[in-house]
Amino acid sequence: MNLSGFSKHQKSLLLVGFILLAGTMVAVNKRQSALHLQSIDRANAIHTMQQMHRIERCFLSYATDHCGFPAVHTLSDVSRACSLYAPHLALADAWGTAFHISSSSTRSGQECFDSFLIVSTGSDRTFTEASWQTVGVNGSLTEDCVMRYQIGARAGGFQRWWPVREKHSPELVPSDSRPRSGA
Repeated sequence: MNLSGFSKHQKSLLLVGFILLAGTMVAVNKRQSALHLQSIDRANAIHTMQQMHRIERCFLSYATDHCGFPAVHTLSDVSRACSLYAPHLALADAWGTAFHISSSSTRSGQECFDSFLIVSTGSDRTFTEASWQTVGVNGSLTEDCVMRYQIGARAGGFQRWWPVREKHSPELVPSDSRPRSGA
């Protein structure tokens, strides 16, 4: 670009304009990058909650066919127990962290268990066990998502969930907020 016909003042104004334009473009790109990362995390949260629902359905199907939920202590136990109901079940969240999955029984001497717990770490990939008793919507995608189910209890499903529900995705509605028949 030939600037020989411009005065020093005009060149200075032109330079300031370019600097402002470049700064604006950088700010817009940073904002777009942040929004893109947020949308990726949101998509990961939706996918993770769907995976947790799949595991829940496997455990509920298992409980229908047996005396209760499978005794699981490792992810291999989960894979074995769910192989009939979902042969290719993913046991990690969308951020790549393995779910914490456990079952327990309040009935002594029983082989089948009456409750289970499924937990995802969220985007921070760190389990915060102290938060697992809290009920409600998480404030951020870094918080753990918790699903709990107890045979005989009226409530089951998501105890802590991420605020990612979409209008046309009923599978993302926390299970415990769904209307129950006979209630």
